[in-house]
Amino acid sequence: MRLRQTEGGGVIRRLMTKCMRIFIVIMGLILSCFPSSCAEKQTPMSYEEHAERLKQTFETALFTLPPVKQRHYAVRLYRVTGDKRYIYPIIFDIFITLRNLQYDERGLYDPKYASLGAAYASDNEFMETIDQGTMHPFHPWGEEMAFFRRLCRNMNKLRQYNLLHSTFYPAADKMLEALRAQKDKLSAFLLDRELMKTSGAQLANYVYYLYHLNVMDLRRAYLDGLEEVLMRELKDSALSDPQYNDKIYALTHVILAASDYYQQYVDRREFIWILDYFEQNINTILTRTKPDVYAEVGLCFLLAKDNNNKVLEKIKSAVVSNIDAEKGMILSVKGSDDLSKGEHRNVLAIMLLDWPEVLFQGPDLKNMPEFQNLLPIEEQDREWISG
Repeated sequence: MRLRQTEGGGVIRRLMTKCMRIFIVIMGLILSCFPSSCAEKQTPMSYEEHAERLKQTFETALFTLPPVKQRHYAVRLYRVTGDKRYIYPIIFDIFITLRNLQYDERGLYDPKYASLGAAYASDNEFMETIDQGTMHPFHPWGEEMAFFRRLCRNMNKLRQYNLLHSTFYPAADKMLEALRAQKDKLSAFLLDRELMKTSGAQLANYVYYLYHLNVMDLRRAYLDGLEEVLMRELKDSALSDPQYNDKIYALTHVILAASDYYQQYVDRREFIWILDYFEQNINTILTRTKPDVYAEVGLCFLLAKDNNNKVLEKIKSAVVSNIDAEKGMILSVKGSDDLSKGEHRNVLAIMLLDWPEVLFQGPDLKNMPEFQNLLPIEEQDREWISG
């Protein structure tokens, strides 16, 4: 009897052991699958992956955007990638620019033509700030100054694309002399202290355009004036959020313009007062400004080769936190997913999150077959044809 009980107990133990082994195998299979799927869900996207997601959103619809937005996006992505996929929106824009310059050449000696300046300049003057809702019309400088602002912008485009001294626009020297003839007015305009308070970013652009065009060098006088106005006269605590936004935007544009818009690095020592201010006030900047503005703050550190600065991680995290996963873009403050209006803030985010080791100048359209082959033979650059 005891033997039978022992045998029965042994059978039960063996059965239980077998069941336990089966249970362990099943649980092992389950657990071997579960951590993988769980890790897949929990592993955050890298900054580069976020940038690629934003690129997919905009590049699938790029040619549905207005030409000025296409160019704005393409020229920046070209300068951080060197990818010739971005050439054609830039080429389209330069054809429009050359056409406008032909009319401006005729208008140099026609006061009535210059009086049209306010109307046509307002269309593009605030492309970079319209998304922030702050537009400053440069009063009381009038139509004539609007005409020369536009001339300055268009001539600078030719310079950036290596078309300034080429057969494509023979009147370049005459137009540059027209700008030099306005030195006194341009100086008074660009160094206007009251204008620096509201339109410092736009003024910075023109200061550096004129410098790069060898018209005149107002950089030191402008930087001294801007530092006096923004850092000493205006107290941050007395500024509304839109005014504070304008202040930071102006400071970023000094460095962006000095880099010739992402074409070259800048000397950090030259802009140490701006970068120190950004570093010391980064939490306030992230709280009081918008994603495009603090993305530009991050780009300023990158352009100064300060890639390991602790504020960059804060800025990148803030930018990523504003990406709408469903829409694949950074929406406006009001939640709009309009690609045209959102192009500025999103292209800046792409650049910030996937910054390259090398910047690319231009593009050098003068020496690009992609541009040359679109021209009639008689208008193609002889230097290029002769090789």
